[in-house]
Amino acid sequence: MATDVAGKTLEIRLAVPEDFSAIRGLMATNALLVDGMDYATFTPPILLACDGDRIMGFVQAILGKPYSVISEVAIDRAYHNQRIGSQLLHAMECLLKGMGYTTWIGFVSGHRENVQERVEHLGARCLGEGRAYMKVLSEY
Repeated sequence: MATDVAGKTLEIRLAVPEDFSAIRGLMATNALLVDGMDYATFTPPILLACDGDRIMGFVQAILGKPYSVISEVAIDRAYHNQRIGSQLLHAMECLLKGMGYTTWIGFVSGHRENVQERVEHLGARCLGEGRAYMKVLSEY
């Protein structure tokens, strides 16, 4: 899928394993990596926004019912505030709908008010304040 964002032709495509290093890099530059988490592989679907060979951002979903989870969204800092995240989220919504999934849920940390506002602007509603928890199962 190709679209125009801020005068650039933006290609949105599915990620392949060769993209995982760039995905980890985007997560690192956006302070999204969690200590103790293994980022060697990622579960699809993951959509990438690309300008030629450059990966500008990505969105990942975990499929399920009654809802899927938007687990990660990260945009290269050079492309912040250019609607790339919105385009990626829209593309993921199209993919989810096409696969029969009707609802997504996601977590936005409290200090990212600009992201919260954008997600609400795109039609998502806030379900209230909360916290994210992680348990590494290999500890047992």
